[in-house]
Amino acid sequence: MITGIRLNGRGLIDETNLTFFTKNTQRVSVVFGRNGSGKTTVGDGFARYSAEQQVEERENADDDLTSTLLIHGTREDSVPPQVKLSTLVFNEQFIENNVRISDDGIRALVLFGKSGTTQADLDRAIQAAKSARETHMGQATVVDDAAEACKTDTELAFDALRKGWADRERVIKGNKSNSRVNQQVLDTFLSMPVPQKDLETLRTELDEAKDRLARSRGGEEILEPVSMDDVDDLLTKFNTDIFERTIEAPTGEGLAGLVAAALEAHSSLVATASSIFDTPELNRCPLCLQAVSEEHKSELLEAIKNAVDRTAREFTDELDSSLLPRLVVQLDNRLVDLDPTNAEVVKHLTDNLNTQITRWNDAVAAKKASLYAPITVDFELAGQQIHDLQQAIKTIEQTRLDWNDGIKGIKQLLSQTLVLNNDVSRLEIEARIDNYRSALASLRSAEATLVEQSEALDKLDAQVRDLKSALRDEDVAADDVNRGLATVFADPNRLRIVVADEAQRGGRFMLQSRGRYLKPHRLSVGERNVLSLCYFFTLLRQCINDGLDPNKSLIVLDDPISSVDIDCRIGILSFLESQLKELLTDSSSAKTLFLTHDVGIFQDLGKTSKAVLESLEPPSQGTWETAPWVLRNVGSDESVRVSLVKHSGGVDEPLHEYKTLLGFVFQYAVDGASTQENDVASVGIGNALRRVYEAFGVFIYGQKSITSLRVVEAYESLGRGPLGQPIRHALVTVLHGGSHSKDRMMMLSDFGMGASVDPAERVVVVRRVLALMHAVQPIHMRHYLSDEATTILEEWEESYLLVADSQQITLHK
Repeated sequence: MITGIRLNGRGLIDETNLTFFTKNTQRVSVVFGRNGSGKTTVGDGFARYSAEQQVEERENADDDLTSTLLIHGTREDSVPPQVKLSTLVFNEQFIENNVRISDDGIRALVLFGKSGTTQADLDRAIQAAKSARETHMGQATVVDDAAEACKTDTELAFDALRKGWADRERVIKGNKSNSRVNQQVLDTFLSMPVPQKDLETLRTELDEAKDRLARSRGGEEILEPVSMDDVDDLLTKFNTDIFERTIEAPTGEGLAGLVAAALEAHSSLVATASSIFDTPELNRCPLCLQAVSEEHKSELLEAIKNAVDRTAREFTDELDSSLLPRLVVQLDNRLVDLDPTNAEVVKHLTDNLNTQITRWNDAVAAKKASLYAPITVDFELAGQQIHDLQQAIKTIEQTRLDWNDGIKGIKQLLSQTLVLNNDVSRLEIEARIDNYRSALASLRSAEATLVEQSEALDKLDAQVRDLKSALRDEDVAADDVNRGLATVFADPNRLRIVVADEAQRGGRFMLQSRGRYLKPHRLSVGERNVLSLCYFFTLLRQCINDGLDPNKSLIVLDDPISSVDIDCRIGILSFLESQLKELLTDSSSAKTLFLTHDVGIFQDLGKTSKAVLESLEPPSQGTWETAPWVLRNVGSDESVRVSLVKHSGGVDEPLHEYKTLLGFVFQYAVDGASTQENDVASVGIGNALRRVYEAFGVFIYGQKSITSLRVVEAYESLGRGPLGQPIRHALVTVLHGGSHSKDRMMMLSDFGMGASVDPAERVVVVRRVLALMHAVQPIHMRHYLSDEATTILEEWEESYLLVADSQQITLHK
């Protein structure tokens, strides 16, 4: 998730963004930066987010460097707070903070971690926990005493409320037993404001209110109003016009004419006949008992259906809708008692109207049997009866409203009386409330102190457990570090740590080499760095076990192979390969950043990373990649501008230092006589030519361009020619043993063809070596120099590398 860093301060001209991972498939980034390129600043910037660094250490940094993590191109401070991001950085600061070497007089003593005083810390934590536990026990006694005092004052307040407030409330409400007194009631009085009136005045008002309430006692409200809806509907439905209406009678001949005549005289009987003759099993008329054929039944039903038209059916439906339900008026018994006269009127009129409703419904039934002729009905008194019933209901409803108003007045008086009782009781128990509040405040204060002490004791107990666990884990940590040392040195006894004596434990280890305790001055800087690197990966595993998420973290290693002997580098690369493979295999999105100032180590780390990534299960799309970068800066000593340039050659391809040196050597050979004796190029040409030729003969052509055998054959062939002795002399001059010795390397006067070689001879030697390289591999020389240079090299080859025809071998041009 972490892709880079934003830096500011420490001499940087501008705020600088450095993105080391540009694609999700990039799991490892290897960065080459010469001394002064800003590599250390990058490592320090990442270290500000280190998982093992304390917050106060980040804030108390002694320079103006500020850094912000980049997350897919965004600033770290824009990441949601629930996403925890961190780094773990191996650099010089990590070594200084975490691995300190001292002595106990004779032996080397190693202290890992921030303090290296685990046992001393444990002893102090145990003593602090013991003291805190004693204090906690004493405070618990204080809490018990305060709780007992509070309980006593609570009971006294309860007793005062029972004798005064609860007894009076029973009388006011008319209950048989006193109101219940509990903590909720007491809390109510605690929250009440103190009444403004004095106690005697309030007692007088309470007695008067109680007397008024006793005189006004009554019943409950009558909530259900007297309904008038059914009565109002009668006014619209008592309309006798419907009985005088008729519809046109049907006509026809034969059977249809007989049905039409029957409908006009007895329509209900025709409907009955239709129902009877529609029965399938009927074969005889139920009235005349004559046999009826299916043909006759069918003709009769068809004639009835044709005679009863749509108008008749609609009129019948209208008559059905005019039927009236019986009238019901509900009166509360209390209303009957309050207004018996109107109650009787309502009952009498309701019965009369229900009689009229019965007559009405009978008339509707008669009309349905006489659709084609009017019928006569008499409902002259119905309208007046409905009006009288409405008036009686209105009168009784007003009686109900008047009753409820009276009841509401009693409720208001009851509420006022209860408030007065509360005010009187509040003043009566004033002293008890003050005592209770004081006792309660003491209890709460004691309880808060006890909680604080409990939390502090829990932290101390947890600290003791953690420190004991740390001591138990020392043997495990030592084994982990020793496995790393054995891998680096390919020897489990070359350098190892052992847990110090029990009395000296607490992050302390002794160093041994070949079974003997090592003296401090015998430990080299490189060995100290190897020890620190092994501890770094041990610490990384501990951080992961403690909850560090590698998928949300970045592992940074700044020059992990610096200050190490050449013979140890292979071991360190092997160790880094195993640790990198373990980290990237266990964590699907973990990323690692390598920083180095050594171009050779840059290549080695690139190859190692590539080998690890190729061994992993590939992603769903594409392949895992290593991102190679070159860190550069431009500016003065006071202010610089840092940039990150992608290394175009790939992680396992060399940087262009070889090309630069080859061009320098070629130009020196071209300049020839113009090169002055005191020219700086003359001083360093020998060493530059030696480095170019060694790279040409060992690192490049022993691996890729031509086989080692062909190089040897070419040397032998050229050496057997007429100029074999001059060629051998040129190579010895360049590759003489003294150039590798420490003494010669430190002497500028003999720094590879120095003052001992004539300037003109130096030019000849350089031309001969370049001509030899061209003869062996001209394609390579053309690639790293130019076509124009190839022409010159061919001339030098003719001039300096003539061989006998019988001895000549064919070389690739």
